Amino acid sequence: MANRDLGEALAVIYDPIRGNMLTTRGVLHGMGFRRIDGITSITQLERRIKENDIAVLFLEASEDTKKVSDLLQTIRMGEIKANPFLPIIATLWAGNGESVAGLMNAGADDVLLRPFSVVRAQERIGALIDNRRGFVVTSDYVGPDRGKRSDDRLNVEAFTVPNALRAVVTGEISDPVMQSEILENAKKRMNKERLAKLARRIAMAAEVTIQADADASDSKGFVVDLLETSAELVRTSRAIFVTYATDEGEVFKKELDEVMATVRSRLTKAKIREANMKKLVTKNAKIKQSEIQGFLNPQSDDFEGMVLNNPVRNFA
Repeated sequence: MANRDLGEALAVIYDPIRGNMLTTRGVLHGMGFRRIDGITSITQLERRIKENDIAVLFLEASEDTKKVSDLLQTIRMGEIKANPFLPIIATLWAGNGESVAGLMNAGADDVLLRPFSVVRAQERIGALIDNRRGFVVTSDYVGPDRGKRSDDRLNVEAFTVPNALRAVVTGEISDPVMQSEILENAKKRMNKERLAKLARRIAMAAEVTIQADADASDSKGFVVDLLETSAELVRTSRAIFVTYATDEGEVFKKELDEVMATVRSRLTKAKIREANMKKLVTKNAKIKQSEIQGFLNPQSDDFEGMVLNNPVRNFA
C-alpha cells in the first residue's frame, strides 16, 4: 500500500455535515488522494454517481442510516445509472450493530467507524485494492460475499467484479473502451443471475403458499396470479436480453427456458389445486344446503326416525 500512487484515483465523499466531510477529506489527502469531491446533499450525490469516473465512494450514514442504505442497495441492484460494483466504504459515528448490519446487508464493501486515523483508512483502502471480496447475487442481495449463507443463498457462487480503485491505482486497465466492456459484461452476468433467482423465488414462494394453505381461501387466486406474473417476467426478460445480448444470449435463453418450464409446471398444478378446492367448496355448500332444507321441509311422517337412523351426509 505504501508504494501505491493514489493521486489519480477519484474519491467522492458524501457527508451531510460539511465539517465532518472536510475532516474525511483531510484524512484522504494525508493518504495520498489528490482528486477528492466532497458532497453534502444526497440529491447531488445521486447525480454525481451516475458518472463512471469514481474510484471509491465514502458514504456517511450516521444521520440517516436507512436512506443511505437504500441508496447503497439501489446502486448495487443496478436500479440507477451507476457502477453497481463501485468500491464503497460506509462511515458511522455510532457503531451500533443494527446500523452496521444494515449497511453491510445493503452491499457496502466495508464500514469504518469514526473517528478514524490515516493508518486505519489506509488499511481499508489497501484491502479494497489487494483483497476485495468477490460478489454474490441473490434475488434480494448484490454485494461482497460475507462468507455466511442463509437458506436463500445456498450454492451461490462468488465472482470477481470490476474494481475501479484497483484499475486506477495499478494501471491494470487504462483503455476506457475496455473498461466499459468489462463493466457491461459484469452487469450482464449480475442481471442474468438475479433474474433467474428472482423467478425461482417467486415460483417457490407461490407453491409453498398453496401447499401450506389447506382450506379454500381467497389467497388461491392471488397465488395463481403471482405465478402468472412470474412467467410473464421471465418471458419478457428473456426477449429483452436475447434482443440486446451478444454471445451470451443463447446460453441465457436456455437457462430462462428451464425456469419457464418449472414455472409453467407449478402454475398448472396451482390451477388444478384451485379448481379442485372450488369444486369441494361447492359440493360441501350443496350438502349443507340440502341438510338445512331437509330439516325445514321433512317429506316423511317418520322424520325423527329418519334423522336418528341415517347420517346427515347421506341426505345429499
